Amino acid sequence: FVRQFKKLRNDYSCVNCYQLLGVDIIVDDTMTPRVIEVNGEPSMQLSGEKDSQYDITKKSMTNDVVSLLFSRDSFSRTLTGDLAELELSGFSVGFEELGCNVKHQICLTSQDIKYLLDMKKEQQNMGGFRRIYPSKEGDYYTAFLKHLETKMPYGTKTSTSRIHKLVTELEKQTNYPVSNILDETVRLD
Repeated sequence: FVRQFKKLRNDYSCVNCYQLLGVDIIVDDTMTPRVIEVNGEPSMQLSGEKDSQYDITKKSMTNDVVSLLFSRDSFSRTLTGDLAELELSGFSVGFEELGCNVKHQICLTSQDIKYLLDMKKEQQNMGGFRRIYPSKEGDYYTAFLKHLETKMPYGTKTSTSRIHKLVTELEKQTNYPVSNILDETVRLD
């Protein structure tokens, strides 16, 4: 299984593939949100009722998914600027193709750069989605990512944990577009 998994992982690439999950959350009497169900294939069928909030939400989400997946914008300059700003703040970044040395805190591979470009694309095209990871509070995930890394059959070379500190620092310096900031206060009438 491990050999097949490695082969599939290394040979398969899909630029516009995604997994849409439906997460049902309930808020208890102390206003603590609790996940009650995760659907791997949530229904996208509309109710057909005029002005249905249910239908409006699903249509909006579908538009956001299409914008996210099929954006043709280039984020190379944005990423280059962000990495340069990170360098100026003292975080030393090397690039495998240019040669890395011991002073670099991370040596980015071409796969890492692709991941970072995808991350920038997501930042700019989130619509109503809210990113869970990477985030400015990335330190929250450190122990979990290190644990996951021990379970991966392909090791640490391609793991998220390897570039975790870098993406957390990039997130800390990012100013999101106003349309992507969600009001997280709960209003009760």
